[in-house]
Amino acid sequence: MSARTLAISVWAAVVVALVFAACNRVPYTNRRNVILIDWSSELQLGADAYKEIVGKEKTVASGKNARIVARVGEQLRRTTPRQFRGLDWEFRLLESGDVNAFALPGGKVAVYNGIVPILDNEGGMAAVVGHEIGHAVARHGAERVSGMMILQLGLSVADVGLSNSEIHDQLMGLLGLGATVGAILPFSRANELEADYLGGIFMARAGYDPEESANVWRRMSAKYGDNPFAFLSTHPSNAKRIQRLEEEMPTFKKHHRRAKKKRGTGSELEK
Repeated sequence: MSARTLAISVWAAVVVALVFAACNRVPYTNRRNVILIDWSSELQLGADAYKEIVGKEKTVASGKNARIVARVGEQLRRTTPRQFRGLDWEFRLLESGDVNAFALPGGKVAVYNGIVPILDNEGGMAAVVGHEIGHAVARHGAERVSGMMILQLGLSVADVGLSNSEIHDQLMGLLGLGATVGAILPFSRANELEADYLGGIFMARAGYDPEESANVWRRMSAKYGDNPFAFLSTHPSNAKRIQRLEEEMPTFKKHHRRAKKKRGTGSELEK
């Protein structure tokens, strides 16, 4: 066996060992995903990316919609699994016409003003914020970064940080953010559907009408058609999301029945 072949075999064995050792279970779905970066590094990565993005964007600091984002976020945060409730969650409304929202590791969530007309009400906001919380709870960003580490053998946890200029843009993309302001890059279809499912549970547990999880996508289709935006090209179609959410509605309603306070669709948002 040549030295090169031996080195590759050793690396392969190391990767396999790491994968088995680093398996994480996603709450509620029980799907196994591989997380190779430690918890503190994951939180730091999310905090650094969030600081970079909100440093370039204008925050809507007052008004009814900003209050609703903060209120909905706090109510949904309390419904997450115990290990996530104590994170330094932050829920922010950003002044942008983009029809989008994002979440980063550690509980940093932002909603863009451009999506507010589609959300229509507090329940719609809960559907989108719940979806973003789902990404954070499922640790989708860290999962994708870990995939990069496996592909780029030899990349250590110490190398995974936004201060590493060589992989900065790649890391931002894996976290769902583009290098430019307002560019929110998609997760995989499987990750998006998993976040939809988790979000439906969280909003239902907070007492919001889970039907709004599907209604948001109905309103999106009515206004824009099915996935009209280039950044949604790898997302599930609106029709597929509605179908899956309707299939899971019995589960969502079971959680809703257990909610201490029924909030319905809540207040209307300011358009």
